[in-house]
Amino acid sequence: MKEKLTVKGRKKLENDIESLKAKLRRIREDKNYAYFNTGDNWHDNPMFVRLEQEEKQVYHELIQLKKLLQSAEIIDIADTKIEEVKIGAIFYARAQSVGEKTTKDYFIEIVGKAESDPAAQKISYDSPIGSKLEGKTRGDTVKVKLPKGEMEYVIIEFFDNWESAREYRERNAI
Repeated sequence: MKEKLTVKGRKKLENDIESLKAKLRRIREDKNYAYFNTGDNWHDNPMFVRLEQEEKQVYHELIQLKKLLQSAEIIDIADTKIEEVKIGAIFYARAQSVGEKTTKDYFIEIVGKAESDPAAQKISYDSPIGSKLEGKTRGDTVKVKLPKGEMEYVIIEFFDNWESAREYRERNAI
């Protein structure tokens, strides 16, 4: 199955690739300096050895990101009215632990695995929450089993972007 990315996720991945290329160039310049100016070429030269290991690690990461970008399915929902939970959707949901009365409000964006950042309310489409909410519409209720217990989510509203979600939050004092 192809990895899915939003347009923003593709852009972030492209920026990450460029950053890694720049880092790799700097490492190779430092490695070249270390080879000729410190130690005995590569023998007994800890700086050279450390840079060589770092170069391999960065190169491997760069190759992985390039492969991901080349094989990814890019999901563009820019001109689409969002009315269900799917990759790229930004929505407001109210969650409640099953058996408890207190609720918590969440503004969530469904994204690809490579873009996932729960602290920024960006959850992957294939996470336990994302996969259970996928395809749900306004008013739907879903129970999700999580390590901390079972939660019940109610989909309340969908948004075209984070700015309209912030406006909604402010307007409704959430």
